[in-house]
Amino acid sequence: MAGDWIKMRADLHTHPKVVRILSALNAVKHAHTVSDALRVVGALHAVWCVFDTHSDDGYLHGYMPETMDAVIGWPGFTQAMIDVGWAAVDGETLVMPGFSEHNGQSAKRRAQETRRKQDARSDVRNLSAPDADKKRSREEKRRSKPPIPPVGGIASCADAAIAATKTNNSRRAKTAIALTTFLENCRSSGEKPIPEGDSIFDYAAKAGIPNDILLMHWQEFKARYCEEGAKHQKDWRAVYRNSVRGNWYKLWRMDGNGACTLTTVGEQAKRAHMKESA
Repeated sequence: MAGDWIKMRADLHTHPKVVRILSALNAVKHAHTVSDALRVVGALHAVWCVFDTHSDDGYLHGYMPETMDAVIGWPGFTQAMIDVGWAAVDGETLVMPGFSEHNGQSAKRRAQETRRKQDARSDVRNLSAPDADKKRSREEKRRSKPPIPPVGGIASCADAAIAATKTNNSRRAKTAIALTTFLENCRSSGEKPIPEGDSIFDYAAKAGIPNDILLMHWQEFKARYCEEGAKHQKDWRAVYRNSVRGNWYKLWRMDGNGACTLTTVGEQAKRAHMKESA
């Protein structure tokens, strides 16, 4: 079990995607009311709680939209979530995009750490002037103390410096960065953004997704995440894998014979990227 609480936005009931879900479900025949929106928020809470309880990576194996609809008691609700990008289907698996950002232990630790820092800043602001001066004096004294060298002399100091450098590099490696920064880092180091041995190629082969469609998906992925203001991520390769498995952009579909063909959205993306390449 991932935990007994989940993150939810305070203004979720006014989110445009909630309105789109209401419209898709035709929940009311008249103008949407606050109670209608709150009903959708309650259903979203139920769905996200199922993911948080039974999934560690945002994948619910064996779940289909109809399965989730039966769990929450609202036929068609999961498909409405898929239509607005809050859910996806990967074979016989229901997927929650962005799971690691909002659910699971790591997301909750980040939320708690953010709250702790906010509380700490609030405490500092509430200090009286004399208390604040005393605190600054203690901090200055602590910083003015010379560091105590490790036992072993110069060699130990060198080892400690190397260890500190590795730790700092490790921390930097885990920092969320923009896709443009990730691509620049790959070019500088001579790495491919998605190396040939990446597991996504094996997945695509098993799922029957041709390489040209996989390449087009990568072009669309870059176009969207290289826009100004796009989200930063810690592991762009993992995000790309999830986007392919969930067919986030709905670029392809499987026809009656099991062949992978482009959707209307896929044809549009193909033309756009062909013109861009030309």
